[in-house]
Amino acid sequence: MKSAWTRTTPPATWAEWADAAKKLTKRDGNTITRYGLMMVTTYDTLGWLMSGFTMSNGGQYYDQAWGGEVYYNQPSTLGAVQFLDNLVHRDKVMPEGVTDPNAVASAFFSGRAAMIVNSTGALSFVRDNMKQPYRVAFIPRAMRNAVAIGGGSLIIPKGNTPEREKAAWTFINDMTSPAVSGGWSRFTGYFAPNRHAYELPEMTSYLAEHPDAKVALDQLQYAQPWFATYATVAVRKAMEDQVQAVLSGRIKPAEAVANAQHAADELLRPYAERTALEVTK
Repeated sequence: MKSAWTRTTPPATWAEWADAAKKLTKRDGNTITRYGLMMVTTYDTLGWLMSGFTMSNGGQYYDQAWGGEVYYNQPSTLGAVQFLDNLVHRDKVMPEGVTDPNAVASAFFSGRAAMIVNSTGALSFVRDNMKQPYRVAFIPRAMRNAVAIGGGSLIIPKGNTPEREKAAWTFINDMTSPAVSGGWSRFTGYFAPNRHAYELPEMTSYLAEHPDAKVALDQLQYAQPWFATYATVAVRKAMEDQVQAVLSGRIKPAEAVANAQHAADELLRPYAERTALEVTK
């Protein structure tokens, strides 16, 4: 069957995205042989996606000025969860259940997924293994372009001797230097955290040869903080658990966001009682 897909530019909005996924999904009778869209929906990446989708839908995922409040049950968050539920259960253009990075990558490489959403850290792996031409695009928008910045941190625990602390700073300065962070960027696909890395000749040459690596840089103009609350991982997981249940067909979006808000509020309560609620005791 000949594909109905005729677009020459990537979808820019959620409506275009869903429409493209429908056109790119292939079926053989009742069997889907190619999904129009697949996303990594395991822990951590799913939290990053939900944060970005919520912001794109006009809202905020959490209070960026205070670590004791999240907005899981707001219309903007509910709309983001409903969008994913529609892709899976109404439109049937995305597989049901939780999909890990390996499954997403292998489906893309084998032609069983037409579009995928993954971390920029997978870009070099995709480039090295994808045998067909591909393009990299911004995350499509609902009300506005938005994406959350994720990543790890380099830290120095308290209680070190002066000698160990000095050695740790030497290590951190080396790891975040333009040369090292630039090399790490080229190896993985993540953008370099040190902007001076992009002033180096090797980075200029790299971006000229691989323009797909520049998309994440261009998208930074729409970036916002990812997630930073009291008990961050547990609070983020409160939503991830519920969204995974939605993707698996065990729960509906409205109940999911209500459950997530309740669980997060309980986790945040000790922090709130020591800070914002202290004056009301």
